[in-house]
Amino acid sequence: MAQKETVLVTGATGYLGAWTAKVACESGLYRVRGTTRSLTSSRAKQLKKLHPDIELFEVDLLKDDGWAEAFKGVNHVLHTASPFNADPNFDYVTPAVEGTKRVLKFAKIAKVKSVIVTSSQFSVILGNDLNGKTVDAKMWSNTGVLPEKSYALSKPLAEKVAWDWKKDNPSIKLHTVCPGLIVGPTVLGTSGGTLDYWQFMSSKEKLGDALFFWVDVRDVAEMHVNLISSPDDKLRLMCTQVLPVIEPFIAVAKEFGPQGYKFPTQTTQEKEGMPYDAWMGAKFTMDNKEAKKYTNKKDFRSINQSCIEMHGDFIKNGCVQKST
Repeated sequence: MAQKETVLVTGATGYLGAWTAKVACESGLYRVRGTTRSLTSSRAKQLKKLHPDIELFEVDLLKDDGWAEAFKGVNHVLHTASPFNADPNFDYVTPAVEGTKRVLKFAKIAKVKSVIVTSSQFSVILGNDLNGKTVDAKMWSNTGVLPEKSYALSKPLAEKVAWDWKKDNPSIKLHTVCPGLIVGPTVLGTSGGTLDYWQFMSSKEKLGDALFFWVDVRDVAEMHVNLISSPDDKLRLMCTQVLPVIEPFIAVAKEFGPQGYKFPTQTTQEKEGMPYDAWMGAKFTMDNKEAKKYTNKKDFRSINQSCIEMHGDFIKNGCVQKST
């Protein structure tokens, strides 16, 4: 029997990373490794408990220490590690860009066969007039209008690093995955910046009358793992669904409102500094046909159900409070 190939998941104790590691482990197709900032963290210990065969390595996106060891014998790398939260003063660009450069440097040294990089719709849609358009893989955000050091700027800059690297490394397959806001249940009880944005939007009386970009974390994780065996190269996948921003909140309100949790259920035409303000009133579609092919069921999960499961997780883990 041939030896299983080894897959390295960066950021394996993060929201998406943990799901990606889980999907890879449960596929039975690979030896799975993961990186984490601390082997002694509760999340690292919990991940090892859930998947005893996973090998974890302690590394930092801004330091070379430990990366060579983590990459030893690796055949494929799924690069999910990148900071995401709602802190407006945090420097997202440096770890995203330098971390991607570092991962790609060690991937080249290890002579991996393929690299899959988690990007974002923030690499695609920002600074563009979306009205009447179909958002697709040819579209890129206008980085000239994005705030310095912001999360929004970090994603297109990091993804462009990957595509520039590909030009010098044509023999290594590269794919990028561009999700919208990632929602759904958690593996380790944490959901990074998703919790921040969910709480922020949940606290509003009304939400803007706008379309928004959503995707279930399980769909994104499956896509990363399934891309490993793709015969294609240089795919840039629009891993997201477009639906009104208010719709999942109405569904969650119906489920949890009777329990004392409050959510916005009406829309407003006013802009309130929300992530979707720039395209309020715009009507557009998403070309996500190619992305769907790489989910296990060849289609995306229901976002309304994903958000119901996610908020249930938040309640169980003490992350949200009832309205008073």
